[in-house]
Amino acid sequence: MGETIDLGSLDVVLLHPPRIFEEEASGLRSFLRGLRGTRTETEGERRRTQTEIPHYTYLPMGLFSIASNLVAEGLETKIVNLGLEATLPKKRLNVKRRIRAIDARIFGIDLHWCIHSHGAIKLAKLIEEERSDSVSILGGLTATWFWREILEQYPQVDAIVLGEAENSFADVAKAILQDKKLGDLPGVAYREGSAIKANPPKPTPSINDFHFTDLSRLENYQDYLRSDPRGFFQGFPPSFWLPIARGCPYNCIYCGGGSEAYRTVTNREEPALRSPSKVADDVQSLVEQGVRKVCLSHDPEIGGKEYYRKMFREIRDRGIDVSLYVEVFRLPTPDFLRVLPKTFSATTIAFSPESGSEDVRRLVGRSFSNDALLRSIKDCVRLGAVFPEVYFLPGLPGENRETFKITLELITKLSRLPVRIQADNVYIMDPNCLMAVNPQEYGLKLFLRSFNDYLNLTSKTRVGIMDMIGHETSTLSREDIASLIAQAWCLTKEIQKVWGNLSEARFIPQP
Repeated sequence: MGETIDLGSLDVVLLHPPRIFEEEASGLRSFLRGLRGTRTETEGERRRTQTEIPHYTYLPMGLFSIASNLVAEGLETKIVNLGLEATLPKKRLNVKRRIRAIDARIFGIDLHWCIHSHGAIKLAKLIEEERSDSVSILGGLTATWFWREILEQYPQVDAIVLGEAENSFADVAKAILQDKKLGDLPGVAYREGSAIKANPPKPTPSINDFHFTDLSRLENYQDYLRSDPRGFFQGFPPSFWLPIARGCPYNCIYCGGGSEAYRTVTNREEPALRSPSKVADDVQSLVEQGVRKVCLSHDPEIGGKEYYRKMFREIRDRGIDVSLYVEVFRLPTPDFLRVLPKTFSATTIAFSPESGSEDVRRLVGRSFSNDALLRSIKDCVRLGAVFPEVYFLPGLPGENRETFKITLELITKLSRLPVRIQADNVYIMDPNCLMAVNPQEYGLKLFLRSFNDYLNLTSKTRVGIMDMIGHETSTLSREDIASLIAQAWCLTKEIQKVWGNLSEARFIPQP
């Protein structure tokens, strides 16, 4: 476990950056940070305001399809998850030494989630210092959104592939390896002398053309399967995130993957669904490689009843034994819930009402009542093999202390059921979401606007809740939002005393 294998000589290595580096922190596996400036009376109360800032070791799902495309073009390619390596037990990651040991002409660095802003830029700088004959290319939604600012201010970044990059990355890599210029290639931002230029992406390809399940491309993939955003955990059942769609039919205002936000970054006009047979192929391939839980990128119900029924039927007909994790964008239909236990050994469904206030929920893009939510969750509990999780997000537009009391009341009602509740989430705003792009429309004051704002936040060794809250609303200051988060934390901890740390583990057969 966790051994570094000889990658050999590569054309391309795709790197997932850690949030911070070894020399910036005494420990890379612990990120409990106190709330700066909170008026607490005791050490016990201070602990209630702590939060966790992980490396976020999940890979963007597109890295696997990008790697597969590169291999199909005859380019030797590997994926290295440096964020994960920083969390492996009994292993101390020295990123500089690690980069020095990788013999590759092209280093692709994902900057998909804004939490990696500092890590991606610092990684490019290390590559410039240690592998001066190599080229650093960024990609992902955050890199695409801030492409001009990054290329203007960070010369260690040679180019940025824009939007969905499976095809454009392969074209850029081949051009670099053949010492050709990038000027005619679509989907890339680059420097030409002192000028910075960008070519718009090609028409978005069919998601059925991509390959997402070649785990052999990822070094230490067995460890990756047993990780969550915080890193490696030996006791986790092997799981993997599988894309079944690109784009979204919904337009939640806080989400960088919502309909309008995603279209702006990728030029994909409509959501695209992977065919049911392709999804079944993917699930079968993953199980053959040791995966026991498949996490879907999208709610299958966005494709309609015929779509998810055909997908699940294909999985059943192949006799695939696997559990499922799915985040529902709206409340699941009774039919959808009924077919889940017939198809999967266990299912975890994540609900995200975000607020107990139906008015707040409607404003941010989720329109269902609390009564309907409770009925749906009770249906899951009655099924037995479907485990519900419920997520709330304090500090959204329209929220105030009175509406948050409704959230606490809803959490209390949910606590009477065997449900896992996560209510103390700290939201670091996606830079391309509707709230960030149109803050005045939603009554927001933003503290995170530029790429450097995100970079400075994510470069801090000690990050408190107040640092992470990148906005105020017309009704809530940063201090107010932090206070709501602390209230939610206290309530959920009381619930845990009754139920324990509920998780889907009791439903998932262990290997």
